[in-house]
Amino acid sequence: MLSLIVNEILRGKSLGRALTLEQCMGLKLSGKGVDLGGGRGSASYFRYFEQDESVRIVHTDLEPSEGVQQIDLSRPFPIPKSSQNFLLLMNVLEHLYDYRLCLSECHRVLNEGGRLIGVVPFFQKVHPSPDDHFRYTESTLIRVFQEVGFKRVKITPLGYGPFTVAVSQVAPLLKLRVLIMMLTLSAIGIDKLMRRVFPNHPRVRPDHFPLAYFFVAEK
Repeated sequence: MLSLIVNEILRGKSLGRALTLEQCMGLKLSGKGVDLGGGRGSASYFRYFEQDESVRIVHTDLEPSEGVQQIDLSRPFPIPKSSQNFLLLMNVLEHLYDYRLCLSECHRVLNEGGRLIGVVPFFQKVHPSPDDHFRYTESTLIRVFQEVGFKRVKITPLGYGPFTVAVSQVAPLLKLRVLIMMLTLSAIGIDKLMRRVFPNHPRVRPDHFPLAYFFVAEK
């Protein structure tokens, strides 16, 4: 949805974030949930999730602050077993060295049919917060989710191809959001054109050049 991409880039968001928000649009949250490591609850994805009146979200982070509960995702969660309808893990998993413990704990605290929703970067610079450990492929994500017990896993690569990846790497150096938007739309157009000219060439496949992976794993 190019209009969403344009609007979010003009708001100062990256293309990867805009594509993440596009995925959030089709997801409904209901019942009890925890935003793991998301901070104050001001993240842009809350503008796009569909939320019914039953939603109760606990916001957490490594450091406590007003309205935010402290949680260390490298340790067992202080959350009862089978107590949550959904969990959000947005751009967090790459910062955890013991990611299997985190995913196992996510599985433990979700109720039957509960969903773990999140995203991890792929083509993105190193961004310590407080550290940056991993980049996951689609096959790795499916495997680790299944190994900790998730039954249904959907992984969506986010991106258009190599030209879009290239522009996304230099965009943060530019100051004018209008210029970033124009370059991004041009790169998207070139990637789409290349797939029409070389439909079977792996070097132009968007799933070979993902900016990020969006995931929904159901218990």
